[in-house]
Amino acid sequence: RQRQMCIRDRDISLLSTGWVGTSAPYSQTINIEGMTADINPHISLNQSNDYKTAMSEIQEFSKIYKGESGAGTITFYAMSPTGIDLSLKVKRL
Repeated sequence: RQRQMCIRDRDISLLSTGWVGTSAPYSQTINIEGMTADINPHISLNQSNDYKTAMSEIQEFSKIYKGESGAGTITFYAMSPTGIDLSLKVKRL
C-alpha cells in the first residue's frame, strides 16, 4: 500500500534539454520513488490553459512513442527530442 501512494498522481517534467542520443530513438529517464518494472502507469500531458501553448505542447508530446517503467524510474523514448519542456502526470491505474 505504501508503494502505491508514492507514485499516485505524480507530476513530472520532461526537459527539452534532457534527451539522450544522436539519432532516434532518443531517451530520457525520470526518477520516480516507488516505481517498479511491473507497474504500468498511465502518462498524460498537463496542458497549458493558453490555446497556442497547449497546441505546441500537444505537437511536441506526439513525438514520444513509448515509456518503460523500471526500478525507481520511467524511461521515455521519442522519435525526435521535444523542442519545449513538457509537464506530465503519472498515475497508477
